[in-house]
Amino acid sequence: MMTAVSTQTKKQPLPTAPIQLAIAMPSSSEAANLEDTLTRLGYGVTAILNQADEVVEHARSSRPDALLIDMSLRSSDGRTAAAVIGGRFGMPVIGVANDSAQAPLDDAVKAQVYGFLRLPVSPEQIQATIVTSWARYVDQVEQHVEIVTLKQRLEDRKIIEQAKWVIVERRNMPEPEAMRLLQRQARNDRRKLVDVARSLVETANLFGAEQD
Repeated sequence: MMTAVSTQTKKQPLPTAPIQLAIAMPSSSEAANLEDTLTRLGYGVTAILNQADEVVEHARSSRPDALLIDMSLRSSDGRTAAAVIGGRFGMPVIGVANDSAQAPLDDAVKAQVYGFLRLPVSPEQIQATIVTSWARYVDQVEQHVEIVTLKQRLEDRKIIEQAKWVIVERRNMPEPEAMRLLQRQARNDRRKLVDVARSLVETANLFGAEQD
C-alpha cells in the first residue's frame, strides 16, 4: 500500500521499529488483552477504538506509527478504514480477526494491509508480525523516496537545459559557455542552480507571452 508514504520524504528518517500503536477492535476485552500484550512487548498504545470512523479520525489527529484493526469493525468497516488510513495517511496497518472465517483474511488482502493476525496468538507471533510489517513498510517508503528523488532530479535537469538554451539563443554563445554562465550566476546569487534556471525560464516565458 503506497500512500501518502510520500509524506515521509521531507521528514526525519523512520525509526527502526514502531513505538506508538493504536488498536481498533469491537471487543473491549480482546482489545484490552492485546493492549496488555503490546505494553509488555514495549510498545505504547495511543488509543483503543471500536468503530472504523473513529479509527480514521484518530489516525489523522494522533498519527500513531501503526494500527492494528479488526476487519469486522462497526460503522464503516475494517477493510475500508484500513485502506483509507494506508492510502491517506501513509501508515502501516495490521489486520486482525478473531475467528477462522476466510472473509476477514480476504478483506485484509483487499485493503493491502502489511500484516495479519488471527486471534488468539502468542506475544511472539504478535511481535514477529509487527516487526515484519514495519520492515515492509520502511522498505516501501525508502523505495518511494528514491523514485520521488529521481523524478525531481530529472525535472531539475530539464529546467536547467531549458535555461541553458535560453542563454544560447539570446546571447548567441556555445552551450558550454552558456552553462558556465548559468553556474556562475548561481554561485554569485548563492542560490541553487535549478532555482536560477527556473527563474530564467519563467522570465523568458513571460516575455515570450507578452510578445505573442
